[in-house]
Amino acid sequence: MLGVSAAAIGGAVGQIAGSMVDSWIVSSLAPAQRIEGQRLQNLMVTTSTEGAIIPRVYGRMRLGGNIIWGTDFTETVNTTSQGGKGGGPKITTTSYLYTASFAVALAEGPISGIGRVWADGKPLDLTGATWRVYKGDEAQTPDPFILAKMGAGNAPAYRGTAYIMFEELDLTPFGNRIPQLSFEVFRPVDAPDTAEG
Repeated sequence: MLGVSAAAIGGAVGQIAGSMVDSWIVSSLAPAQRIEGQRLQNLMVTTSTEGAIIPRVYGRMRLGGNIIWGTDFTETVNTTSQGGKGGGPKITTTSYLYTASFAVALAEGPISGIGRVWADGKPLDLTGATWRVYKGDEAQTPDPFILAKMGAGNAPAYRGTAYIMFEELDLTPFGNRIPQLSFEVFRPVDAPDTAEG
Protein backbone atom coordinates (compact mmCIF):
# COMPACT_ATOMS: atom_id res chain seq x y z
CA MET A 1 0.00 0.00 0.00
CA LEU A 2 2.88 2.36 0.81
CA GLY A 3 4.44 1.60 -2.57
CA VAL A 4 1.23 2.50 -4.43
CA SER A 5 0.83 5.85 -2.66
CA ALA A 6 4.56 6.65 -3.07
CA ALA A 7 4.20 5.94 -6.79
CA ALA A 8 1.15 8.22 -6.99
CA ILE A 9 2.93 11.01 -5.11
CA GLY A 10 6.04 10.61 -7.28
CA GLY A 11 3.89 10.74 -10.42
CA ALA A 12 2.15 13.91 -9.26
CA VAL A 13 5.45 15.61 -8.40
CA GLY A 14 6.87 14.56 -11.77
CA GLN A 15 3.82 15.88 -13.57
CA ILE A 16 4.06 19.28 -11.84
CA ALA A 17 7.80 19.54 -12.50
CA GLY A 18 7.31 18.49 -16.12
CA SER A 19 4.57 21.07 -16.73
CA MET A 20 6.76 23.83 -15.25
CA VAL A 21 9.69 22.83 -17.51
CA ASP A 22 7.35 22.65 -20.53
CA SER A 23 5.93 26.10 -19.74
CA TRP A 24 9.42 27.56 -19.39
CA ILE A 25 10.61 26.01 -22.69
CA VAL A 26 7.49 27.14 -24.59
CA SER A 27 7.64 30.69 -23.19
CA SER A 28 11.34 31.03 -23.98
CA LEU A 29 10.77 29.85 -27.57
CA ALA A 30 7.64 31.99 -28.14
CA PRO A 31 8.37 35.43 -29.59
CA ALA A 32 7.54 38.51 -27.54
CA GLN A 33 4.27 40.10 -28.55
CA ARG A 34 4.03 43.78 -29.40
CA ILE A 35 0.67 45.56 -29.52
CA GLU A 36 0.65 49.06 -30.96
CA GLY A 37 -2.31 51.43 -30.84
CA GLN A 38 -3.61 53.69 -33.58
CA ARG A 39 -1.39 56.63 -34.46
CA LEU A 40 -2.60 59.87 -36.04
CA GLN A 41 -1.05 61.13 -39.24
CA ASN A 42 -2.79 64.51 -39.32
CA LEU A 43 -5.19 66.63 -37.30
CA MET A 44 -8.78 66.29 -38.45
CA VAL A 45 -10.55 69.59 -37.84
CA THR A 46 -14.30 69.72 -37.31
CA THR A 47 -14.91 73.03 -39.08
CA SER A 48 -12.58 75.75 -40.16
CA THR A 49 -14.06 77.67 -43.04
CA GLU A 50 -12.47 80.76 -44.51
CA GLY A 51 -15.04 83.47 -45.09
CA ALA A 52 -17.68 81.89 -42.82
CA ILE A 53 -20.18 84.31 -41.33
CA ILE A 54 -19.83 85.33 -37.70
CA PRO A 55 -23.24 85.05 -36.06
CA ARG A 56 -24.74 87.81 -33.92
CA VAL A 57 -26.51 86.64 -30.78
CA TYR A 58 -29.42 88.31 -28.98
CA GLY A 59 -30.43 86.72 -25.70
CA ARG A 60 -29.30 83.11 -25.33
CA MET A 61 -28.45 80.81 -28.22
CA ARG A 62 -26.74 77.47 -28.87
CA LEU A 63 -24.08 77.82 -31.55
CA GLY A 64 -21.50 75.68 -33.26
CA GLY A 65 -18.20 77.46 -33.63
CA ASN A 66 -15.61 77.90 -36.34
CA ILE A 67 -11.99 77.04 -35.55
CA ILE A 68 -9.96 80.19 -36.19
CA TRP A 69 -6.56 79.19 -34.80
CA GLY A 70 -4.84 75.94 -33.84
CA THR A 71 -1.56 74.14 -33.32
CA ASP A 72 -0.52 70.70 -34.46
CA PHE A 73 -1.57 67.96 -32.08
CA THR A 74 0.79 66.93 -29.31
CA GLU A 75 1.57 63.21 -29.15
CA THR A 76 2.38 61.37 -25.92
CA VAL A 77 3.66 57.79 -26.22
CA ASN A 78 2.74 55.40 -23.40
CA THR A 79 4.49 51.98 -23.41
CA THR A 80 3.77 49.22 -20.89
CA SER A 81 5.17 45.68 -20.61
CA GLN A 82 3.81 42.63 -18.84
CA GLY A 83 4.60 38.94 -18.55
CA GLY A 84 7.83 37.30 -19.66
CA LYS A 85 9.01 35.97 -16.28
CA GLY A 86 8.37 32.26 -16.66
CA GLY A 87 4.66 32.76 -17.14
CA GLY A 88 4.53 33.33 -20.87
CA PRO A 89 5.78 35.61 -23.61
CA LYS A 90 6.50 39.25 -22.89
CA ILE A 91 3.74 41.54 -24.15
CA THR A 92 4.61 45.17 -24.90
CA THR A 93 1.71 47.57 -25.48
CA THR A 94 2.24 51.03 -26.97
CA SER A 95 -0.58 53.56 -26.99
CA TYR A 96 -0.63 57.10 -28.36
CA LEU A 97 -2.42 59.92 -26.53
CA TYR A 98 -3.12 63.24 -28.23
CA THR A 99 -3.91 66.80 -27.15
CA ALA A 100 -4.60 69.88 -29.25
CA SER A 101 -4.71 73.63 -28.67
CA PHE A 102 -7.19 75.64 -30.70
CA ALA A 103 -9.45 78.70 -30.67
CA VAL A 104 -13.11 78.57 -31.70
CA ALA A 105 -14.93 81.72 -32.86
CA LEU A 106 -18.39 81.93 -31.32
CA ALA A 107 -20.16 85.14 -32.26
CA GLU A 108 -19.81 88.83 -32.91
CA GLY A 109 -18.90 90.50 -29.63
CA PRO A 110 -19.29 91.64 -27.10
CA ILE A 111 -21.10 88.78 -25.37
CA SER A 112 -21.69 88.44 -21.65
CA GLY A 113 -20.40 84.86 -21.44
CA ILE A 114 -21.08 81.21 -22.21
CA GLY A 115 -23.10 78.57 -20.40
CA ARG A 116 -23.08 74.90 -21.29
CA VAL A 117 -20.70 73.29 -23.78
CA TRP A 118 -21.43 70.14 -25.79
CA ALA A 119 -18.95 67.81 -27.51
CA ASP A 120 -20.41 65.46 -30.12
CA GLY A 121 -23.88 66.31 -28.79
CA LYS A 122 -23.10 65.36 -25.17
CA PRO A 123 -22.43 67.78 -22.28
CA LEU A 124 -18.70 68.47 -21.93
CA ASP A 125 -17.21 68.67 -18.44
CA LEU A 126 -14.58 71.43 -18.56
CA THR A 127 -13.29 70.98 -14.99
CA GLY A 128 -10.07 69.24 -16.07
CA ALA A 129 -9.49 71.36 -19.18
CA THR A 130 -7.59 74.63 -19.59
CA TRP A 131 -9.81 77.11 -21.44
CA ARG A 132 -10.45 80.85 -21.63
CA VAL A 133 -13.39 82.86 -23.01
CA TYR A 134 -12.80 86.17 -24.79
CA LYS A 135 -15.95 88.26 -24.90
CA GLY A 136 -15.10 90.11 -28.11
CA ASP A 137 -14.76 93.74 -27.12
CA GLU A 138 -12.59 96.16 -29.09
CA ALA A 139 -9.89 96.32 -26.37
CA GLN A 140 -9.34 92.53 -26.41
CA THR A 141 -5.68 91.42 -26.23
CA PRO A 142 -4.19 88.24 -27.75
CA ASP A 143 -4.44 85.02 -25.80
CA PRO A 144 -1.18 84.32 -23.90
CA PHE A 145 -0.84 80.82 -25.42
CA ILE A 146 -1.27 82.16 -28.97
CA LEU A 147 1.15 84.99 -28.13
CA ALA A 148 3.76 82.47 -26.88
CA LYS A 149 3.41 80.36 -30.05
CA MET A 150 3.33 83.18 -32.63
CA GLY A 151 5.41 85.87 -30.94
CA ALA A 152 4.66 89.48 -30.08
CA GLY A 153 3.30 91.46 -33.01
CA ASN A 154 2.20 88.30 -34.88
CA ALA A 155 -0.55 87.04 -32.58
CA PRO A 156 -4.09 88.10 -33.53
CA ALA A 157 -6.36 89.54 -30.83
CA TYR A 158 -9.58 88.83 -32.77
CA ARG A 159 -11.08 92.11 -31.58
CA GLY A 160 -14.83 92.26 -32.00
CA THR A 161 -15.07 88.44 -32.12
CA ALA A 162 -16.05 86.40 -29.07
CA TYR A 163 -14.08 83.16 -28.94
CA ILE A 164 -13.00 80.37 -26.64
CA MET A 165 -9.43 79.09 -26.41
CA PHE A 166 -8.73 75.47 -25.48
CA GLU A 167 -5.17 74.78 -24.35
CA GLU A 168 -3.91 71.18 -24.71
CA LEU A 169 -7.41 69.64 -24.70
CA ASP A 170 -7.23 65.84 -24.24
CA LEU A 171 -8.56 64.21 -27.42
CA THR A 172 -8.62 60.64 -26.06
CA PRO A 173 -12.33 60.66 -25.06
CA PHE A 174 -13.21 61.74 -28.62
CA GLY A 175 -11.31 59.07 -30.54
CA ASN A 176 -8.18 61.24 -30.89
CA ARG A 177 -9.93 63.96 -32.87
CA ILE A 178 -11.35 67.39 -32.13
CA PRO A 179 -15.04 66.82 -31.34
CA GLN A 180 -18.02 68.68 -32.84
CA LEU A 181 -18.38 71.49 -30.33
CA SER A 182 -21.39 73.68 -29.63
CA PHE A 183 -21.79 76.41 -27.03
CA GLU A 184 -24.56 78.20 -25.15
CA VAL A 185 -23.78 81.90 -25.72
CA PHE A 186 -25.31 84.80 -23.77
CA ARG A 187 -25.74 88.39 -24.92
CA PRO A 188 -28.36 90.38 -23.04
CA VAL A 189 -30.42 92.85 -25.01
CA ASP A 190 -30.62 96.11 -23.06
CA ALA A 191 -33.31 97.79 -25.13
CA PRO A 192 -36.17 99.04 -22.92
CA ASP A 193 -38.84 97.24 -24.95
CA THR A 194 -37.36 93.74 -24.41
CA ALA A 195 -37.78 91.29 -21.53
CA GLU A 196 -34.12 91.80 -20.55
CA GLY A 197 -34.58 95.59 -20.58
